[in-house]
Amino acid sequence: MKKKLKFFADFLFFFSFIQRAKNMKKTIPILALICLFGCTKNDAEKEGYLSDKLPFLSENLSATELALFKESMEFNQDNALISWNMTLLEKGSKERFDSVMVNISSEMGGSIDNIVIIDTLGNERKIDASRFRVNSLDGKAYILNDFNAPKTVFLITSTTCGYCIQFFDKANKLADDPRFLNVNFVALFGNSQETIDRYKTGTVIKNFGFLNKKWIAFSKDSNVIQSLKLDFVEREDGYPVLFYKKNGKLVKTNQIDQMEEILINLNI
Repeated sequence: MKKKLKFFADFLFFFSFIQRAKNMKKTIPILALICLFGCTKNDAEKEGYLSDKLPFLSENLSATELALFKESMEFNQDNALISWNMTLLEKGSKERFDSVMVNISSEMGGSIDNIVIIDTLGNERKIDASRFRVNSLDGKAYILNDFNAPKTVFLITSTTCGYCIQFFDKANKLADDPRFLNVNFVALFGNSQETIDRYKTGTVIKNFGFLNKKWIAFSKDSNVIQSLKLDFVEREDGYPVLFYKKNGKLVKTNQIDQMEEILINLNI
């Protein structure tokens, strides 16, 4: 395979990362210019990446601009995006740009705590990754942009809602269903971490269980509902509520019993 040394056009993009030496106990921080060896992907693979990771570009860029962006895309051996047209990325992602940059940096394996973009005039722009990073109930860190993929469902639920906890078993069976392996299942609880922990150590859970590991779950403390700007009003909508994407737009429904049908249509 022919290797190419790639630089980002129009911008220099720096991020910091930690390199652990094999025979050393300490870690060494290194500031690195991204100029990694990449390999070319075919159009189908690029289309797949755009559909899963950057679906909004097709909405905000013209057909010509989108084609130019796709032409600029290069990936490394780990399938991480390492070269792209930064100007078109910013235009196409609009207010999501910082979040997108955090996500791309994370995929490349760098620390997202020190991301700096330098334009051709030497102007620096530092991206505050903490605004886009959230921790799930199991302590794993996620980037909010991870949930922009079209095959994602958001279940807003609660441990103090009778119908919600009765639905846990059905929700787990759907998440485990081989038909929906490509769907991201995200649970957003209207309860604090403390309330959820109390449910997990109580007696009710013995009868109704809890959402399994296929569900990426967040407590109310994470503010994911607000950060993703989901149109949910607790007192008006109640629990549970399901959000999913249809034709590029978020759809809201409280018809949870139709979730299997929604997932089938989502995964076509």
